[in-house]
Amino acid sequence: MVALRGTNPVSLSTWLLEDFDVSNIVPWPYAGAQAPLEPCISKGTLLAILGIQSMRADGKLLIEFLRDVVAAHPSAQLTFTGHSLGGLLASTLAVAFLDQRTAWDPAGHVAVDVHSFAAPTAGNRDFAAHSDGRLQGALHRVWNTHDVAPHAWEIDALNQLSDLYRHEADVWWLAGFRFFMVAVHAALQGRRYTQVGGAGTALQGKPSRAPGFLFEAIHQHGQAYIELLGLEEWLNQFDVMHLRHHAEQRLRARL
Repeated sequence: MVALRGTNPVSLSTWLLEDFDVSNIVPWPYAGAQAPLEPCISKGTLLAILGIQSMRADGKLLIEFLRDVVAAHPSAQLTFTGHSLGGLLASTLAVAFLDQRTAWDPAGHVAVDVHSFAAPTAGNRDFAAHSDGRLQGALHRVWNTHDVAPHAWEIDALNQLSDLYRHEADVWWLAGFRFFMVAVHAALQGRRYTQVGGAGTALQGKPSRAPGFLFEAIHQHGQAYIELLGLEEWLNQFDVMHLRHHAEQRLRARL
C-alpha cells in the first residue's frame, strides 16, 4: 500500500505551491495518453508527485522499492490511498505509475486500485479521461457532499459552495468567500478542471453545530468523514492528527 498524507496545515509552502497553484497547468509528463487527448495537471500537483517519486527510503526510490517488491511477489495487490491533497495525489500517482509500468511491473500482473477521500481535482478534462481509462473502475473516490475540498476546482461545483451551508452571522466570511470566488473564476478560466472517477461515492453530508463558516468547513473536511463512515468508536479527527505526528517522526528517523 502507498498512503499519501494530506496538506500539512502549518506548511505555507505546501498550501501555496501544491494546493493553490492551480492557475498554472502543465502537460502530463508521462507517455500513455491516447490522441487526441491532451492531459494537463496543475503545476502544484506536478510538483507534489515529482517530489514523492524523488524521495528515498533505505536508499531506494519508490519505483525501485516497488520493482523489488513485485519481483518477489509478482501477483501483489498495490493500493494507493489518501485524504484531501493525499487523495488527489493517490489517484494521480497511481496513473503515473501505470504509465511507467514497464519500469516496476514488466509482466503487468500487479492489480492496482485507488481509495481516495475528500480529494480536489488534479487536472483538466483530458487528464480525467486519461486517468479513468488507465484505472478503469479501480478508483474508489469517496467524498462528503458538504465538504468544500472535493468541489475544487471544477467551476460548476465551486459555484454550489455559496449554498452548501450558511451561517448568517458570518458576514465577513461570506464577503471574503465572494471575493475568493471572483478571483478563482479569473484564475481558472479555460482550465476545465474535472474530477476523476466521475461522480464517485458521495456521502450525504449534513450541517453540524460548528460555530461559523470556518469551523464548519474544517469539520466537514475531517471529522464528518469519520462520522459518515461510522468510525466514531474507533477514532476522531484529533486522534488522526496525533497519529500523523508520530508517523512523521518515525519517517524522519528512517530518512
